[in-house]
This record gives sequence, structure tokens and C-alpha cells, in this order.
Amino acid sequence: MPRKPTEPITDPKLAREKALKMLERRPYPRAELERALKRKGVVADVAADLVERLADSGLVNDATFARTLARSHLVGRGSSVRRVQMELARKGVARDVATDALAEVREDEGLQTEDASVERAARKKLKSLGGLDPLTRARRLTGFLARRGFSGDLIRTTLRRLDQEAAEKGDDG
Repeated sequence: MPRKPTEPITDPKLAREKALKMLERRPYPRAELERALKRKGVVADVAADLVERLADSGLVNDATFARTLARSHLVGRGSSVRRVQMELARKGVARDVATDALAEVREDEGLQTEDASVERAARKKLKSLGGLDPLTRARRLTGFLARRGFSGDLIRTTLRRLDQEAAEKGDDG
């Protein structure tokens, strides 16, 4: 059965209820929240005004959102800085806000260089690849790191360094 076309939402109170329900589920940056409200039928000027008021009250904060997402992706998922920057841009976070958030998280987590980030992600993933032959392990690790946004050169350098460490320890990986 086709969905009934809904009336555009022009009532600020109804729009606020929708926004608060969305914010209960997860944080949103300003631009993404405004887009989502429009998709849910909120008229553009009502959505823009509401997001502005929510930002003024502190319920929507791009800097906090960017730090949270950066920490989650850099540390939890092992993503590259480039990948996190692209994700933040896709969600509508300003470039300077994203850059500041990434710098803060990298400093807090001891990931000042991309080398440290790729090595941390590689060591974490290697724990689950221990029973594989060296060629399969390298192929899977390369694919894993590439999907997280690290460059091929950086991946190769890191894998060489980890292979040398493994050889010095006398183990297979």
C-alpha cells in the first residue's frame, strides 16, 4: 500500500519533538540534523531555525560531535585521518572544526603521526590473523588497512617493519 503524502511540518513544536527524538538516539552535527528534519517533512526555514536554537542551547554541537566521531573511528575502528576527515565532511562538519577535533584526539591518544595510527590498527588486527600463513595474513591485513583509508606506501612500510620485528623475535607473525 503506498504511503500517504504527509503534510509539511510547519509547527516549530512538532519539529522540535522530532529533533529531540532523533537526538535521543544519537548525536548529530548541525547540517546532518537539518537535512534529516527536512527529509522527515519539516519545512526548510523551520528546520534551520530549530537547528540554530538547538545549537545555541548546546544540544547540537559540531565540535563535540567531531571529537566523538574522530575518537570512535581513529581509536575504535583504526581508521585513517583522511577517512575520518571525509566522513566528517560528508556529515556537514566544517573543515576547520574537523581538523581541530582530529588534532585533539590524535594528541590525547598518542597518535601524532599517521605511522602510529596505521601501526596501532595493524597490531590490533594481527591478533585475529595469527593462525594464517604469512601470505594470506599480509593480504588480509593490507585489505583491512586500505579499507580504513591508509595509503599503499604507508601500509607496505608498516608491514615491512612488522615483518622485521617478527623475524627478530623468531616467530611467524
